[in-house]
Amino acid sequence: MVNVADLRNMIFFSEVSDEDLAAIAEISEEVPYKADDVVCTEDDQASHIYFVKSGRVAILVDINNNKKIMVDTISFGEMFGWSALVAQKKVTATSKCVDDSVIIMVDSKRLKGLFLKNCRLGYQIMEKIANLISDRLKDTRLQFINLIQW
Repeated sequence: MVNVADLRNMIFFSEVSDEDLAAIAEISEEVPYKADDVVCTEDDQASHIYFVKSGRVAILVDINNNKKIMVDTISFGEMFGWSALVAQKKVTATSKCVDDSVIIMVDSKRLKGLFLKNCRLGYQIMEKIANLISDRLKDTRLQFINLIQW
C-alpha cells in the first residue's frame, strides 16, 4: 500500500478526492529501480499504470530490428503505462529508468474495479488518460517530423 500523500503529489491525481485516493493507495505499491532497469517492455501484457515518485524514466519505442528511440522522459509526478487501462492491454513502449527511481505501481484490474463502483472516479481518470495520450501522440509526431527532415 502507498501513502495517500504520495499519490496526492502526482499531477494525475490533482482532482481526485482524498477518499478515492485512499482506495487507490490500497491497490498500489512502491517499487525501487536502479538506473538502466526496465520497468516494462513494449508488447508485453499491460497490468499496471505507473507514477514516478523519484528519478526519471525514458519512454522508448522500437523502430526496427530491436533498435529503440527515446520519445519521452517521465519525471516526478508524471504517469506512464496508460495502455493497462484501455482495451488492447499491450504495453505500447519500453520504459527504462534513466536514474535510480522509485515508481508507484497501480494494479489496473483492481483500478477498473474501482471505476465500476465509482463512475465519477473512472471518468476523472479516463479523461486524464485521454489528455495524456493526446499530448504524447502530438509530441511523438513532432519528433518523427524532425527525424524525417534530417
